[in-house]
This record gives sequence, structure tokens and C-alpha cells, in this order.
Amino acid sequence: MKQAIGITALLLLSACAGVRSRYHVVASGENLLSIAKQYSVPMVELENSNRRRLAKGLHSGQKLYIPFENSPDWDADDFDRGPASQKVSYDMNVANFAWPVKGRVSSKFGFRDIGTRGSTMHEGIDIAANLGTPVKAARSGHVIYAASKIPGYGKMIVLRHAGGFSSIYAHLSSYSVQKGQFVARGQQVGKVGKTGRSTGYHLHFEIRSKSAPVNPLLYLDGPRKPGVVEISSR
Repeated sequence: MKQAIGITALLLLSACAGVRSRYHVVASGENLLSIAKQYSVPMVELENSNRRRLAKGLHSGQKLYIPFENSPDWDADDFDRGPASQKVSYDMNVANFAWPVKGRVSSKFGFRDIGTRGSTMHEGIDIAANLGTPVKAARSGHVIYAASKIPGYGKMIVLRHAGGFSSIYAHLSSYSVQKGQFVARGQQVGKVGKTGRSTGYHLHFEIRSKSAPVNPLLYLDGPRKPGVVEISSR
């Protein structure tokens, strides 16, 4: 329970502290590269998210959409992603995540029996894998945590994604990224280990929506049935 409170607090604090608007007003002398660096997002993503706005070039006073930041309150006119058909496609796929590691799902999401102490909520899934197996980002986003300060989780990485989602990678043996860094879907973020409270080598993986844990099997690409055991890497 203490671990759950710790992660929830972490996500709530990261959502409130230092988060800028998802829109940027271009100032005199700025260019796409300087704006991309300011928000720590790839310039190609900045360009792709503002194609219509940039059709006549970049100019002072122009409002640009900044991808990968926390979702703002926007209206349909501000959401610049092309025709309605493209918007529907984006909305349908916004929650899709890639499998972070290849292995067997050894423990599912939900309540599990802990003997005489009753039951406890398992807020993610455990994927068994060998020591040192590369762990990859399930979706593009920013690293908001890369440390081992939350009891039980060992070395852990938390990524913040667009749409109020976040993903958690725990019991790692090592990190490949650091706090504040942008990572692309499929990029290595760490390696499988058994740090923290763990009985064997595996990845504890969580997906959270606005800090609340959700069943990862409902969001991961490919087979979504809870009984699935073998998964393919991406």
C-alpha cells in the first residue's frame, strides 16, 4: 500500500510541478530547433504536429502545439492534426502501448492472495525475463523518475506520455536513461533485474491513467486476453 501511495504522489507532483502549457507562442528570434530544445521534444515531432500552422513559415506571435506534454484544455479548432478522419484514427490509437520486454506474464493485474494476510492489489503485470534483458519504452514520452527511492520497486523508471498516461518499469538491474530525457517508443530504458522486493528476474510493468493504475493487457498492442503468456518484442 505504501508503494502505491508513493507512486501516486510522484505522478501527481510531476503533473503539477513545472509543467508548461502544451502551446507555445513564438517570440522574436526563436526557431524550431530552439523551441524543441526548450521543451525537450524532437524537432521532427514538433514539425509533424504543426504542419498546417507552419505551411507559411514560422513567425513571431504564432501559436505552436507542443507534443508529449500533459494534455491541456483544448477545443477542436486548436487540435491541429489534419482532417477529421485522421483525428479519429489518432484518438483510437492514443492508448496503444508496445510490449516493453519479451517474456512470460508471470503475474497479472488485480487482487492476489497473500496467504494469512488476505489479498493485495497488484497494480501492473510481471513479465519474466532473464537478467539483463533490454527493457524498452512502451510509448514515447519523458522520463520523470529514474531512481530507487520507492520501497519495494527497486530501480524504477517512470515515463510520462501524452493524454495523461504514464508507464512504470520496476525491479531493473540498470538504467539507460535519466530524468528529464525524452525517449521514443521502442527505445531501451533499462535492463531486467530483481532489485527491490522481488523473488526472481522479471519486469514489473504498470500503465496509469491520470495516476490511477489500469490493466496493461487492455492497452498493450497485440493479444489482450488476460490468459496470454507469450508475447512478442517490438
